[in-house]
Amino acid sequence: MRRLAVCCAVALLATLLSGCPFESKVPLGTAEHSIIDARLLGYWVWDDPASKEESSLFTVWSFNEREYYVELSNGDKEPTRLRAYSVDVDGQAFLNINELSADRRPRTFNLARYSFLDGGKLSLSIVGDKGVPQSLASDAQKLAEYLKSHMNDRALYDEDSPAVLRRPAPQEVEKGRLRGK
Repeated sequence: MRRLAVCCAVALLATLLSGCPFESKVPLGTAEHSIIDARLLGYWVWDDPASKEESSLFTVWSFNEREYYVELSNGDKEPTRLRAYSVDVDGQAFLNINELSADRRPRTFNLARYSFLDGGKLSLSIVGDKGVPQSLASDAQKLAEYLKSHMNDRALYDEDSPAVLRRPAPQEVEKGRLRGK
């Protein structure tokens, strides 16, 4: 259960999705060439399409000039804390995401393609574990080549991707939490 929660949260949404994200032992690239996309910073809300009463809050901060610090809050549970940075794969922005935890488990990376939609919404497509051969989990170059050649293949992504996030309405976030949650 912990693995599923971590994998899913790391994809910024996958705890909210039904599939399981692909876990890579290596990132797609290094943070050295990443830059902060200021459009990602701030609060984002994911509203569960299956339940109008279930929403989660994603808070994205710039950790440094190349990486993001992300918290996923869902109700009264302890937030999931993540590190993320972007890489370009054939002109598309992908996030390398991994959980920040105190248990010192070996790090794995989850991957999410992101883009912005009309109206300022954020679209996240989580790379799913059924869409990528596990043999690519330790070869960043071959993994990037695979993503490039399968970029528009729906089978590459988690079955509920893309997830669409919105900016919260004024007064919807209070003290870093969704009001009423």
